[in-house]
Formats: sequence, C-alpha cells, structure tokens
Amino acid sequence: MKKAGEEMERYRLSKLWLTVFSAIMLISCAAYCSGEAFNSRAETLFVQGVESYKIGDFQAALDDFQGILQFSSNQRSSAAQLMVAKTLYKLAGYGQAIQAAQKLLETYPRTRYSPYAVYLIGGCRFRQGKYLDAVEEYAKVVGNKGDSRLKQKAQKIIDRIVETRLSPLQVGELQRRDLVKTYVPKVEPISPALPAIGLLCPISGPDSTFGQDLLDGAKLALRDAENPSELTLTIEDTKSSTIGAVKAIQRLAEYKNLLAVVGPVFSLPTVAAAAVANCAKIPLIAPTANQDRLTTIGEYIFQLNTTPRVQAERIAEYAVEDLGFKTLAVLAPLNSRGQQMSENFVQRTEMLGGRIVLQEWYATGTTDFGAQLQKVREAGLELLPPDSLESILAMQDTTETLVPLTTIEGFLVVGAPQEIALIASQVAFWRIETQLLGGSGWNSPEVLQLGGDYVKGAIFVAEYFEQNDFPSVRRFVDQFRQEYGRNPTKVATFGYDAANLILQAWQKGARTREELCQALDKIWEFQGASGEISFRQRTNQSVFLLTIHGDRIVKKALLR
Repeated sequence: MKKAGEEMERYRLSKLWLTVFSAIMLISCAAYCSGEAFNSRAETLFVQGVESYKIGDFQAALDDFQGILQFSSNQRSSAAQLMVAKTLYKLAGYGQAIQAAQKLLETYPRTRYSPYAVYLIGGCRFRQGKYLDAVEEYAKVVGNKGDSRLKQKAQKIIDRIVETRLSPLQVGELQRRDLVKTYVPKVEPISPALPAIGLLCPISGPDSTFGQDLLDGAKLALRDAENPSELTLTIEDTKSSTIGAVKAIQRLAEYKNLLAVVGPVFSLPTVAAAAVANCAKIPLIAPTANQDRLTTIGEYIFQLNTTPRVQAERIAEYAVEDLGFKTLAVLAPLNSRGQQMSENFVQRTEMLGGRIVLQEWYATGTTDFGAQLQKVREAGLELLPPDSLESILAMQDTTETLVPLTTIEGFLVVGAPQEIALIASQVAFWRIETQLLGGSGWNSPEVLQLGGDYVKGAIFVAEYFEQNDFPSVRRFVDQFRQEYGRNPTKVATFGYDAANLILQAWQKGARTREELCQALDKIWEFQGASGEISFRQRTNQSVFLLTIHGDRIVKKALLR
C-alpha cells in the first residue's frame, strides 16, 4: 500500500502542468461566459500552441501564443500570455520569460494564473543563478492562496536552494526576512534491520554542494527501485576532507549489514576510503574520482568515471584503427592529467602501429604556444621527401609565408578549455593542417565560444555528454527535474548510476558482498543515466566519441 501511494503521488506531481492546462481551459470558458469577446481564430491558435508545447516544438508554440496576443482582448488573452512566458522559459530565454510573466501580472492583476506566473519567474531566476531572488519568488507562491501542489513544489525547491546553493550568510539573511526556515544538514542513521548502501559524501564543508548532488542522485535511485524498502541508504559526512573520509568509512565498516559503499566525490579522499574499504572487504564504487589505477587498490574497488588513461587509449584506437592515421603528434600540459593522457596515447598509438613524430609539453597558464608548434611543424617537415622539402623551404624563403603542412595526420591537444582554444587558433596560424584530437577538456561550451571556427571538426572523447539521447538518460533527467526542480549535475548523475548498479545486482539475487562484486564485475554495456557503463578490470571503459559540428558538440559514437 505504501509503495502504491508513493507511485500515485509521483503520478500526481508529474501531471502538475497538465492541471494548469486544464485550469486554463476552464478559466477561459468562464471568461467567455462572463462576456469577454470570443475569437475563433484565437481558439484555434491556442489549441495548436498547446499541442506543439506538449510535443516539445516550443518555437511553433511560441508563434501561436504570440499570434493570439495580436488580437484584441478575448477569451484566450491571459492564458496565451502565460503560455508565452512558459514557452520562452523552455527555450532558455529566461529574461524574456520574466518580462512576459510580469506583463501577465500587470495586465491581469486578478487572474487566477498569478501563482503560476510567479512560480515561473522563480524558475527563471534560478536558471540565471540568482538564487536569493528565486527564493523570494517561490516564497510568494508558498505564502499565497492557490494550488496546494504548486505550493508544495515551490517549498521543496526553496529547501533545495537553501541546502545546496546558498552560503550560511545568505541563509541567515533569508531567515531574518522569514523567507526560509532554519536548515541543519541531516545524516541518516543506520537501520539495523535492513541491508544498507553506505554513501560517503561531503555534507558539510566547502564541498557540500557536490555532496548534496551525490546524495540527491543516490536517493533518486533508491526511490526508483522496484522494491525500495529492501535496502536502506545510510549517509556518512566526509566533512570535505581526506581524514573525514577515512573516519566515515571506518564508521560504516562497523555495520555488519553494510552491502556496499558509494563515494566519495574527489580522487584524494576516494583513494583513502578505497584502501580502508578493500581491507574490510567492502565493495566501493567510486562515482566521480578519475584517479588512474584506483582499482588496483584491490578487488573490492570499482570506478565509474573514466580515467585519463582510458580516454587516451580510446582516442588513440579511434585515430589509428578507424581513421587509419599513421603519423601523429601530441601537445599536453606538464601536470598529472596531461602526462597520463599524453603517455598513454603514445603507448597505445605505437602498440597499434602508429608513429608519434613529436611529444611536446607546455606549462599550465601558457598563452603563446609558438615554440611548441614550431617544433611540431619542423617534425612534420622532416616527414617530407628531400625534393619536396627543398621546394617548400625555397618557397617559404621567397614568399616569407608558411606553406600548409599536411604530413601530421592527427594532433592530440590536451588542456583546459582556454588553453585548447588558444592552441587551436595558433595551429591554424602555423599552417599545420591536421585532425585535432582530444579528451574531456574539449567537452565544454567554453571551447566553442573561445575557439570559434578553429575548433570545428575536432574529434574527442569524454566520459559524460549532457545531450545524450539514450532513453535511460532522458528518463533520468525528467525524473530528476520533477523531484528536485533543477537539472542534474554530473555528480548527481554518476551518484544515481553507482547506487543503481548496486540495486540492479541486489534485485538479481546478489545478497553478499562477494556476490555483489561478482555481479558488478560482469557489467558490460549497461544503459545508465550517465550513458553506457562497461567494466574491465573494474574500471569503466565506455566513453563518448564527440565532435564539434557548426556551433554544437554532437555525438559520433560510443567507444569501449
């Protein structure tokens, strides 16, 4: 009965905006009956707009709703104004959506749509990162009369903003204004009667936002489970420190019914916690740590996030085996990630029969890569036959311009988005015509914004892709938005997947830690919220192969 009630409640919440549409229809009829002018063309446009909105064709919906507003006041005017605001929100035009919602409130001060307009303004403020303003708007919805479900949802979002987005000083200011209640992070007690999944996350300290994201993802996984009451989630606060992580896993290890552990968030505390967990023979899934060779700590450690080594091997395999490249070069920063990407790319390329003509380095923060790229160009010139080289050098001496160089087929560029954009533009300056390759550093809007035309056509791999079209991904995103009123982060997504892998193994009969390890070891091509998960030596091998097409990052394939 309890499970049925929970499912019914989720169903009711999922139909919230369907209720809004129904209300719009009823109120509009009431307006007509009260004498407001009826416009048949407006009625047709409104029905069309609602249908377009429901199927996600928001631009067509916006055109229809704006068309209604061109007519004189009629039975659909106020409803169309609200839908213009909602549609602009869906199109990420948050400033325009706020203006449209405010116009509704000003033009129709007594409209029954007022709570929905205010709620939408709160959502826009949240998307703009103006969390204090968002709380103020949501508080108006909670404090006024209206749809009780809408008020509950607004309160839930307020609580989530306070927990995850505001500093103690900001929370104190809102409390003084009576806009929020006092919030104290809660650590879940262990239920001695149930087998448990332990969650190591920074509930307090500077990393608490990431901890809340991890917690939200894991909790959602348990709520979605077929039999959620069979397992419980117990949370231990790592206090945003390595020592805190060690103490937290030691506390969990004392519980004999502990089945497995998820967490922590960052690599250093994860390494420390994994060492303790493996000694205690407790399976630990590291959701987001990308420390290379983490799983070599022991047979009880699993790594969900792909490491730089895995990314380097996958892009090398694609370049040599799929693209057929024989001559390649590498430019990477002198840091841990750069060295792992560069060295593993070189090893894998040469193992497959490719040739690395140059492996070059730069210091973090470099802006002028001329010295490195000149060496790349010189290495490429050495690949030319002697007669061709002589003619090119003679032409350059005569014209004082660089001749395009095409002998280096692939060029791995590793770095942060700003560095990548600078390198790409300078590669063009040095007339090195090559296929740019990379890892997850390329998977950023900053690369598109800063790199412009210079990064178009680049091919790279990444462990995460927000626009992934897997049904499992879209379902998770919709559920997360419905539950928490915001988009899931990478940490939340991997937290969901880590907990879900344990739940899936439990539902298939894994009742001991050893049985769980055996089940996890067999995971291959599992469709998760983050994409595909395939374990080899307990490390996820699956990455997205992405490219920059026009002004967007698009998926080419999955590699494993």
